[in-house]
Amino acid sequence: MERDLGDILDRQSIAKLKAARIGLDENIREYEAFSNRISKQYDFDIEMFFKLILKLNGFIWDLESALKSGKDNLKEPHYLFSNNNNPQLIQIGIISILIRNINSVRVDVKNIVNNLAKEGFTDVKKNHISE
Repeated sequence: MERDLGDILDRQSIAKLKAARIGLDENIREYEAFSNRISKQYDFDIEMFFKLILKLNGFIWDLESALKSGKDNLKEPHYLFSNNNNPQLIQIGIISILIRNINSVRVDVKNIVNNLAKEGFTDVKKNHISE
């Protein structure tokens, strides 16, 4: 099955982030492979959409990195706002909601690209954390 343009731009942007932040030769080859998948001419600015998706994925990566670096142990896991829990827990919740919201925008942009390109399917998140 061929990938639609929205998915290619999304995967290309993730590959570019990997190439820039991880820097393995494999990451660079992956980015180039996705870049070469766009062989058709479109009547809209693909580069603008790529940069937007790249920026959104970069935000998501940065926020997820912030979550991964947190070291919180819940004394009372069933009571999120308990005074016995670490105050950073509230910040983790805020970051998680921000990731969900940015991911929702990313999916919307992919859908706009596919609509403009008249290809692919509409990505719909139902009963998903990004909803």
